[in-house]
This record gives sequence, C-alpha cells and structure tokens, in this order.
Amino acid sequence: MNERFARIEVGAAAVNRSGGTVRAAIREGKVPAIRDGRTVLVDLAALRQLFTPRPIVPNATKAK
Repeated sequence: MNERFARIEVGAAAVNRSGGTVRAAIREGKVPAIRDGRTVLVDLAALRQLFTPRPIVPNATKAK
C-alpha cells in the first residue's frame, strides 16, 4: 500500500479537516493530487505541511 497518497476523506481525517476544505486546497493548487480513475488521491505530506498549526508570533510592541 502506498502511504504517500490517500483518498480525500482519509487525508482530511488525518489533518482533522473536512473533505471540502481539502478539495478547496487542491482546487487552489496548495496541495498536489492525482486522479486514479474516479478516485482522487491527495499527497499526505503536503496536507500535513499545509495544515500543521504554526506558533503565533506577537507583533513587536510599539515604543511610546
């Protein structure tokens, strides 16, 4: 079994997002996907990279 690609529903569950959110990311070109017949397979590594939470960096405080 190839673990690099998975069906949209499986990839969405892996990153705790909806299938619609993953489809939108594919449509916008943010995540690569391939079609295998009628099935669309999404790149799991790219999904994880896109939807991994990033730390919030506060803005520099303004000098008064």
